[in-house]
Amino acid sequence: MAQGDLGRAEGRLGSSERLRLGCATRDDKDGWRPYLLDVTLADRTCDALEVALDIVHRAAAFKLRWCDGIGEEPNKLLGKMAGSPPLQPPERGKLSGYRFPYYEAVKKATAIPAKYQQQTAQP
Repeated sequence: MAQGDLGRAEGRLGSSERLRLGCATRDDKDGWRPYLLDVTLADRTCDALEVALDIVHRAAAFKLRWCDGIGEEPNKLLGKMAGSPPLQPPERGKLSGYRFPYYEAVKKATAIPAKYQQQTAQP
């Protein structure tokens, strides 16, 4: 999974569905290192496509609200993503997915933006 992927869903394959979340970190020594989290949604209690859509909407809205200096074009793309339509169900054995329009390496400054820290700090 490439950097910036978020919310890939594989569904309709038996009694459970899978959700794959991905992010990446970067350092000077090893370069990009991807991290994947596979979640199995048992017994069809949740639709993986709906969960992926909710995660993408929330992540895009969070970036738009709390992250300054992203740039005009990425802001437009994030705005579209914050209201993106649901994915179509994938073919059997395939994945459907969303991809952020830009990416940054995961670090404290990108995970918890300064503006968010200031607004949510406890007195």
